[in-house]
Amino acid sequence: MNIFCMFLFQEHVFWVVSLNTLFILVFAFCPYHIGHFTIMGIKVNELVQASQFEGLVTTLTGYTVIALSLVVLHTLAALVKFNKSKRIIGLCYLVVKVALLVVVEIGIFPLICGWWLDICSLAMFDATLKDREKSFSNAPGTSMFIHWLVGMVYVFYFASFILLLREVLRPGVLWFLRNLNDPEFNPIQEMIHLPVLRHMRRFLASMVIFGTTVLLMLWLPVQLIKKMIPGFLPYHIMLSSDAPVSELSLELLLLQVVLPALLEQGHTRTWLKGLVRGWTVGVAWLLDLKSYLLGDSPEDTDGAERVAPNIILPAQPGQQGAAQAVQEELGNQGAAQEAEHQGGAEEAVDLLGHQGAALQAVNLLDHQEAAQNVEAPVGAVQHGAGHQGAAHGAAGHQGAVHGAAGHQVAAHGAAGHQGAAQAVGNLGAIHQALLHQGGPSGYQPFHKPSFFFIRMMLLFVLMWSTLFLASLVTLILPVFFGRMLMSLWMGSVRIHELYTAACGLYVCWVVLRLGAVLYQWIPQGWAAIMTKVKEWTLLALKSLMIAFLLIGVAPLLLGLLFELVVVAPLRVPLNQTPVFFPWQDWALGVLHAKIICAVTMMGPQWWLKNVMERVYNDGLRNMNLTFILTNLCIPVIGCLSMSLAAPYVVAKSIVPMFGVDFETENLVYRRIYPSLLTLLTFVGFCTMQVKQFRKLYEHIKNDKYLVGQRLVNYTRPES
Repeated sequence: MNIFCMFLFQEHVFWVVSLNTLFILVFAFCPYHIGHFTIMGIKVNELVQASQFEGLVTTLTGYTVIALSLVVLHTLAALVKFNKSKRIIGLCYLVVKVALLVVVEIGIFPLICGWWLDICSLAMFDATLKDREKSFSNAPGTSMFIHWLVGMVYVFYFASFILLLREVLRPGVLWFLRNLNDPEFNPIQEMIHLPVLRHMRRFLASMVIFGTTVLLMLWLPVQLIKKMIPGFLPYHIMLSSDAPVSELSLELLLLQVVLPALLEQGHTRTWLKGLVRGWTVGVAWLLDLKSYLLGDSPEDTDGAERVAPNIILPAQPGQQGAAQAVQEELGNQGAAQEAEHQGGAEEAVDLLGHQGAALQAVNLLDHQEAAQNVEAPVGAVQHGAGHQGAAHGAAGHQGAVHGAAGHQVAAHGAAGHQGAAQAVGNLGAIHQALLHQGGPSGYQPFHKPSFFFIRMMLLFVLMWSTLFLASLVTLILPVFFGRMLMSLWMGSVRIHELYTAACGLYVCWVVLRLGAVLYQWIPQGWAAIMTKVKEWTLLALKSLMIAFLLIGVAPLLLGLLFELVVVAPLRVPLNQTPVFFPWQDWALGVLHAKIICAVTMMGPQWWLKNVMERVYNDGLRNMNLTFILTNLCIPVIGCLSMSLAAPYVVAKSIVPMFGVDFETENLVYRRIYPSLLTLLTFVGFCTMQVKQFRKLYEHIKNDKYLVGQRLVNYTRPES
């Protein structure tokens, strides 16, 4: 039996090692060497070595060559009609294609955005390209990661702003941008179905949009600030400092505590949305684009031409070629919407509900397209009750198909019938419907005013001007106010602009918040305002007291304890005296307190979690000062104070009573804090294990010996 188990174990080990070796051979070794041979063949190895990421670039080159080879093999298999080989090669190509597209979307695109942001902001920090090249040469991995992280943050906030715009604008205005909130949006499915050229076109379009936005909102304002306010720039950013107080902890504090607290304010997003809506309403009134930007109200539904998305309006004969080219360039992005709004949502639902018939129609239309080589425009919109609409594809319909005006048109599948060209024109809509596997996204028609093109150009100019001015104000006001406030107690000492910007942002936020509150209180009268002022003054005093204890004293004690337990024993030798900086210890304590609070809220129920949950549920307005002081502040500060004071008393008062020398006393003082932490951790672990073993013992005993349980009324006998 033992020999059999030994051989079985060896067999499992053999299979694990073999599969790992095969995985490395297929997905790492072969692509790397294919890329290496390709790079050596085209003689660009010097450029690859200069990139500082030779292995990664070589592997990606190998995967690209493999993808091209799979395309060639798939074409050859299709020519010789090797169906099984064609299917296997196609699946392999899809895997490589999706992997490369994911690398491009998640890795390369944010990296390019980060580098472009850095290049456009060089003048803001008084840096040059040689400085960036030097930093990249010194630490290529760190430089790439920082630029990728900055690019990801930029892409994230750009997408968040687009989502906010979708809440304000009419559905269909931003048809050229992906709707990330669409439940039918599946990026992996799009990567599989859409061709590589389509992805390349999207990538280039995204680069143009994001790059132009950076130029408009960063580079141009910086150049204007340098010319209008020469002494304002550059921003004072110190990546390294010789001062004893490290600024890394303060930067982490601002990034992890201050800025998230500012950005997580619900009022900030509400104000931003209100500003966007106000700007949109004003521009819509100025340019007479209310129907296009915000949609029609019920009383505005008459008198103008209603337009559906991505539809070529009836044009003059000389303009039809250009209109068809524009529609062809837009591709299939609005095809499902076109099917919905030209013929109603019923046709799109029918297309999705009869996939078998749709596939047959697609095959038929493919043969017709190959035979006739017809470039299919999307059908023109026909108005009036006496016209017959175009046929909306043969998918799911055997007889008549309802047109745009509600009439029925016979859809014939043969090549010689009248609706064949229109059926071929709906091939993109059928493919798009099959791709989405669900109903097309909503769209709201609009009234098209006269001189629509000129109005749209003016809209773009106003939009660009507004973004430019908003960026200019954002770059100047927070830093200006922050510098003024910091100079009151720091004097002429230059401070990291991250702190001045954060201080200025808080000042701007407080001023705006006070203005909004006064705007709501003024209609209530001065008596109500004075009552509110008294309430908020009392609440502010309570908050300051709690903030002094929980944000000032407790983090300082926690940071000092961490310094004594972890930092000083690791960094300072015994023959040197550690120097403590209260400001740095407080900053580290705030970060550690935030981590401890998060872990406590995720952990099991105990007294600290119960108290924190009650304080959180009560909120700021219902703050119970007595409860917080007696159940949170005093226990926490008392525990931290005892953790700091008790070891010090032992090391400095009790140990010298035994007549030890100075070296032993210093050794005890320097090592007593980590030793006590280790001892308490060991005792806590042993206590937890004893409780767990006791529960396990009771469980085994009850399962083995306990026959039954019954409830018996028990009354204590009277003595």
